[in-house]
Amino acid sequence: MQIRHIKSFSDILQRYDDTIGLSTSDWAWEFLRRNHRFQSNARSDTPAISGDLTGEAQHGRLARRNRLAETWGLLTFPDVNLPASRTNVFWSDRACPGKVALFGRERATDEPDGLFDLAIKQCKVTHLTDGAGQAHLLLRGSGCVLQVRYRGLSFRSGATDTKFDVSLSSVHRIVSRGVV
Repeated sequence: MQIRHIKSFSDILQRYDDTIGLSTSDWAWEFLRRNHRFQSNARSDTPAISGDLTGEAQHGRLARRNRLAETWGLLTFPDVNLPASRTNVFWSDRACPGKVALFGRERATDEPDGLFDLAIKQCKVTHLTDGAGQAHLLLRGSGCVLQVRYRGLSFRSGATDTKFDVSLSSVHRIVSRGVV
């Protein structure tokens, strides 16, 4: 039996350098997209979505619930050929119950909002409205992605007079169940 040192696999390991900083949801996507049954379901699905989740606008609306995608814990099927860093994966509330909720309201004159300013200026924001009318945002920043539920004032117009109020009730439920 030949024993090889891990360094002898450095050429293979370099292909996976981008996985070092993956979040748990990104890891889940990487495993899910390699599942042959999932790939078959995703390729057979005709999404009822308007808008573009891949272009510059980064906004889409589902005409109806996608029950097939929901069986996999998703709101809609992303491109199975793309890694987590290059596609928009929207997890269902059932698969990801601890999402933070943001409420957008009009900002008072001179009222600061570092969260909104950071999100809009430093993150790529992708907006999806699901079949029930609930808005979901992906905030993609330097090496991380955060999915949140969103309601309230639209901020897609580029207005800087929006204030984000954060609801941590879902986080509290998770902590109270002893998950965190």
